[in-house]
Amino acid sequence: SLAIIYHAQDLISGQDIAVKLMQDPTSLEYKFHILKNLHGGTGFLKPLWFGRELSYQVLVLNNVAAPICDILGMQGGCFSIDNILALGCQLLQRLEYVHSCNYIHCGIKLQNILIGHGGSILIDFSITMQYHDLATHAHTPYQQGCPFVGTPAFASVNHHLGIQSSHHNDIKSLAYMLIYLLHGSLPWFNCNSSVLSQDAILKMKQDIMVKELCGDTPHVFATFLKYLCSLAYAEKPDYIYLHSLFCVLNSSAVSCIVQLLFCFVAKLTKS
Repeated sequence: SLAIIYHAQDLISGQDIAVKLMQDPTSLEYKFHILKNLHGGTGFLKPLWFGRELSYQVLVLNNVAAPICDILGMQGGCFSIDNILALGCQLLQRLEYVHSCNYIHCGIKLQNILIGHGGSILIDFSITMQYHDLATHAHTPYQQGCPFVGTPAFASVNHHLGIQSSHHNDIKSLAYMLIYLLHGSLPWFNCNSSVLSQDAILKMKQDIMVKELCGDTPHVFATFLKYLCSLAYAEKPDYIYLHSLFCVLNSSAVSCIVQLLFCFVAKLTKS
C-alpha cells in the first residue's frame, strides 16, 4: 500500500517533521528498524517516533531538507560538475555507511535524495536488504532468478538480470544517477521521451560502452564505472579508492551542496 505523508510541526519544539502513515502492517516498522540501526551516521533522517493510530502504522521523522528533484527543476534539469562531484562524494559516504551496517539500499534514485543544510540525505529503505549472514558473517551467496528491485533507469545490469543484490550494485546505481544529473538524461532515460521497457533498458545498458556512456563527462566517471564492472559478485569495493576519484572537493563538498539548497529557497521566496 502507498504511504500518506504529512508535513507538520512539533507543537512543543517547533521542529519541522514529516508524518508518514501506512496500513501495511510491516513496511513502516521495517524502515523504522533500519533507521534506528543507522543512527550515528551522517546523511539520514532521524526517526522520532513509531507507533499505531487507528488502522495506520505511523512513522515520524525530522523534516529538514528539500527533494533533489525540486532543486533539479529549478537548475534547468542538470547540475554543474562541481555540484555533481560534491554530491557523489557525499552519497558515496552515505552508501559506505549503509553497507558497513550490513545493508544494501537497493533503491538509489532521484526521489530518494534530499538536500539539507548538512548536505545530501539518503531516504526510503523500503526495499533495503541485508547482505551478510548474521551467524556466519558470509556474504549472501550468488543467486539467480531474484525478483527485480529498484528503478529501471538507475538499476545495475545485475538487478535487471535477477542476480542477488550486492553492495557494489548500489554504487553502480549512484554512478548512473550522477551522469543523469550532469547531462539531464541517459541513453535509456529522458523525462521528455517515451518510457522504455525493462528489457529495452537492459539491452542498452549491456550494449553501451563505458566510454560512450560517459561521453564528455570528466574521466573520473569512466574510471569509476570501469572499476565497479571489474568487481566480482561478493568483492568488497575499495571505498578509499572510490572516494579519491569523487571527493576531490574535500571540505568544500558540503558548502557546494548547501549552496544548491540556498538557491532553491531563494527562488521559492521570489516566486
